[in-house]
Amino acid sequence: MRKKTVTWTKPADVAARLAEIGFPLDVLATTIDVWIAGMNAGTPFHAENYPGTIAYHEALATLRIEGKAHGLEKLSRDGVQLCLCPATKIAVVICQGDGRTGDIDNIDVKPTTKYKRGRGSRELLEAQLSLFAEDTASTDNDPYDVWILLLRMTPAGEAIAELSWPSVIDVKVNAKREERGTILDWHERIMLGTFNAGPRDARSLPGDLSPTGDVVVPVKKRG
Repeated sequence: MRKKTVTWTKPADVAARLAEIGFPLDVLATTIDVWIAGMNAGTPFHAENYPGTIAYHEALATLRIEGKAHGLEKLSRDGVQLCLCPATKIAVVICQGDGRTGDIDNIDVKPTTKYKRGRGSRELLEAQLSLFAEDTASTDNDPYDVWILLLRMTPAGEAIAELSWPSVIDVKVNAKREERGTILDWHERIMLGTFNAGPRDARSLPGDLSPTGDVVVPVKKRG
């Protein structure tokens, strides 16, 4: 039998639980502000995946930079980029969530990631899921509990967020013979609320982004 999901919604309880697991609210709030700025940075002339790509990378960097003062560390596992709290053995990965993310009015309807997780992400999460056993305690081989900072954008340009710990993943093989996992349930959900886009200030995208490399376009003379 699946255990009931523990959900945190009251602001005081949310702040206390975040502090307990090692990812303070102020660190996450700054990360989310940067993510919003990235998602709003695209224009009709950018590639369609530009906002999501820059939002993810800058939010990840912000989480790691802001977290350093709280003892958080950079962690990369099998190509999956995380931020780790060594004291609590909790690692966080950033993902876009579906429309159910952070929906307090329908708390029993469980969210999942917007895009199905690939094999690397699935294996990382699956190591501590209750997919095959009731005991989900950390092991010597995989000593981290992986939580997900789920973020979704509203039509108004705001972000709704939650920090949650998966418990069950359903794995299927698609037509390309690629494994894809869908999160079905959660141990805990910490509802972070709605974050307004606001003005582009110090919490927005960094102003010292490194330029991309030169794009080389091969050109041939017409015969």
